[in-house]
Amino acid sequence: MRQGSTTLDLFAGMIEAITLTFNPGWTVEGRDVPGPFDDIRAIRACLVAAALTPESGCDADGTAPLILRDPDGNPVLIDQHR
Repeated sequence: MRQGSTTLDLFAGMIEAITLTFNPGWTVEGRDVPGPFDDIRAIRACLVAAALTPESGCDADGTAPLILRDPDGNPVLIDQHR
């Protein structure tokens, strides 16, 4: 569902908890961002430098998702597709 620049995705049965997701390199329409964007490996390095510990890390080519928890325990998913 979309209202202006806000997009809400509902995943019945795919994700068990309320999850905030980010997709670096994609627009809100799911298209490639033209030009440079923050790669998931650089995002992971910034999180680690800020003393945040991801539950899972991206792999060497940057295609695996990165998951960490917000202060309330909800998962935050950073999922790079390109």
